[in-house]
Amino acid sequence: MKGFIGIALAALVCLAPIAVQASTLEMAMRIQNNVPLCHEHPDYPWQGRVSGNAIDIGSDRALPVSFLGCFPNKKECEAWLGPAMGFVTGRLIYAKCTER
Repeated sequence: MKGFIGIALAALVCLAPIAVQASTLEMAMRIQNNVPLCHEHPDYPWQGRVSGNAIDIGSDRALPVSFLGCFPNKKECEAWLGPAMGFVTGRLIYAKCTER
């Protein structure tokens, strides 16, 4: 029984960083999935772009992230920009709303 518990604990320690990476990836996908895509809205005149690094809690590695979305007006673009920038927990490289 002690051997099984030791193996289970070792597996948990080894797999924990993978679970954290998955959650970082899942969060990035949630952000991108909630953005109006430019190819679906070619008439939207505003483009929002955020890129930088998200620090993986399990490994302290910087994972590159980049988000792009198009919006009907500047106000909606800037409203999206804040939460998207909040996901960048490392170096913020670019965050801006511009006219297309």
